Amino acid sequence: VRSRAASAAEVAAVSSAIAETLDLQPLDDASIEPSVRLHLGLRSLAAEGGWSGLATRCWPECFTEFGGAACTAQSMLNSELGLPALCEADAYGVVTSLILQWLADAPSFVADLVDLDFESGTAVVWHCGLAPVEMADPATPARATIHSNRRLPLLNEFALASGRVTVARLSQSGGRTRLVVGAGHMLEAPLPFSGTAGTMRFDSPLQSVLDTIMTEGLEHHYGIVYGDVTRELHAVANELGLDIVAL
Repeated sequence: VRSRAASAAEVAAVSSAIAETLDLQPLDDASIEPSVRLHLGLRSLAAEGGWSGLATRCWPECFTEFGGAACTAQSMLNSELGLPALCEADAYGVVTSLILQWLADAPSFVADLVDLDFESGTAVVWHCGLAPVEMADPATPARATIHSNRRLPLLNEFALASGRVTVARLSQSGGRTRLVVGAGHMLEAPLPFSGTAGTMRFDSPLQSVLDTIMTEGLEHHYGIVYGDVTRELHAVANELGLDIVAL
């Protein structure tokens, strides 16, 4: 309701802001309007409720009932307000993002671990197009794209910048609340898949990372933030009485 009620002037202002950070070719204002309106509606609800973060059930309603993707709509909340917004109703991912952002004083991104290359010892973290533009590799300017299977806008697309990263997840695996903690380096590498993604090398051996994920039954979403806040995450876990799962 909030999204549909947004004025034409509000839509135009957000569309202009998007054009300043994303190369919109070959999309146009009409095609991105549903995502722009989603952003305005979510921003209004967050302001009214005093929310620190939010999670949407983007599958399938944003596409089937509203006609646009939630990716850039949510990414902009992080860029504008420092408010992490996640898809797939991942409330634990939102809390993970908040913890990482508070500790690192930097934007965070929740992604799937989608590829492990044991020959190179690298892994790919990816999501449709959700990462905030501040995390983009300066050598590969951020651009707009459409969803890889729904074929609707609006998504961010870029390779993640190189640098030291912390990986974390407030996890419910095994019926217990635990804190997953890992670290590594995001590498300077071409965009491996459409959307927002990066190629990284964990500090731990890749086989050990995979064994831990499978043995512990960990979820598919992991929070990523630039910088090393692993010691701080251990302190958070100690304060909250959480066991650590080390990646």
